[in-house]
Amino acid sequence: MEPIEFLQFANQCLESELESSWRSACSRAYYAGYHAVSPLVDGLASKSGDAGEHEKLLSKLANSKNTTHKWIGRILDQCKKRRVKADYIIGYSFRKKMAEVQCYEIDRIFKRIEALSTKNANVK
Repeated sequence: MEPIEFLQFANQCLESELESSWRSACSRAYYAGYHAVSPLVDGLASKSGDAGEHEKLLSKLANSKNTTHKWIGRILDQCKKRRVKADYIIGYSFRKKMAEVQCYEIDRIFKRIEALSTKNANVK
């Protein structure tokens, strides 16, 4: 399975008018981004100590010298916060627009990763 498949499924969930589908879209989109971004920073050190894997990933991105990594980290962090609302705060009135924004932002991350890959391929 490829990370983009999570994003494709998230976009399918947006077709529904059920809040549970929007929450699922938000969650799946976040994980698409998480899994797409992880390989970018595999070799970088994390300054987050005993934090969980998600926080370690965000730490690596934030502390990277690469400005694109930093940008991706900021966007992914915002997406993580939306995902937490979608997954854990059941009393929160989750709107379709939030899921749409989530999918849009993760798509932007995929495009940045693709641009990085193209740039790196041209350098070699």
